[in-house]
Amino acid sequence: MKLHQLIFVKFLIVGLLLTIELQAKVLNPCDSIKLSILIQEFDINNSPNLAKQISKCYEESKKYENALNWHRKAIEITSEKLATDYFELAKLYFLTDRKVEARECALNVLSIDSSYHSKVYTLIGDLYVASYKECKDDDLIKSRAVYIAAYEMYKKANNKERMELAENQFPSGRDVFHIPKGELVQVACWIGEEVELKFRREK
Repeated sequence: MKLHQLIFVKFLIVGLLLTIELQAKVLNPCDSIKLSILIQEFDINNSPNLAKQISKCYEESKKYENALNWHRKAIEITSEKLATDYFELAKLYFLTDRKVEARECALNVLSIDSSYHSKVYTLIGDLYVASYKECKDDDLIKSRAVYIAAYEMYKKANNKERMELAENQFPSGRDVFHIPKGELVQVACWIGEEVELKFRREK
């Protein structure tokens, strides 16, 4: 390969590396340097907006515990109660597997802004679905009742797509024919709700 060709190839490689680096910066706007600067700025200004930015950075890095702590800090130093802040907090509780706190926080959002009705009950339904393995019981009905509880939350949210997904996981009437539809069933573990037994539609 001639010298001018080698130089051209070198420029191509350098250009490619620069492109990859720029893309990485766009995809990862919260690198460790930016995060460090934000934390230093927060130490000086004690600004809730900075705390939220830091929380978002940690969330993007999947460091959910840190994200949760910084978001709570932002709420603590904010004079105004904002539904967006508390709903984000509920989602972070979910991501850190603190489901009881997530549900409680989500329901508190409604006392601030009732327009979050659909979002709140969809989130609670998602919490219940995510708890299936945790709440699974030797009793088929009690295990599947988790999905009935989720369905009821999605129904409150008027989220028809999620309702259908939950309904597909209901117990089959053929498996539990000895228990009548409509019987009250206590949902296991942390959910602690009583639901009316429903069966999935057989296809």
